[in-house]
Amino acid sequence: MALRAVAPVDTAGAHVLTTEHFRVLWGDGYDRADTDWGDSNGDGKPDWVGDWAGALESAYDTLVGLGFPAPYGSDRYYIDVYVGNTGVVVEGGPVL
Repeated sequence: MALRAVAPVDTAGAHVLTTEHFRVLWGDGYDRADTDWGDSNGDGKPDWVGDWAGALESAYDTLVGLGFPAPYGSDRYYIDVYVGNTGVVVEGGPVL
């Protein structure tokens, strides 16, 4: 299978974690003192982002395994997942 491409959606202020099917984007606009955004392994990503990405992959595999069709275009592009209220800017759109 060929490598997936990033859909042509310009973003600013985003950190990105990619998995086999997903691209999770979040910004710096959150309270760093909030323990829910902790980074226990120091990799620069909040712990829950990796957990969430794993859950997304698990759900994808389960649904496709049950015979549901994969989301349109997911054979070519990552499925973007934006974390709202963190300051990610989607060009031509709102601040998320």
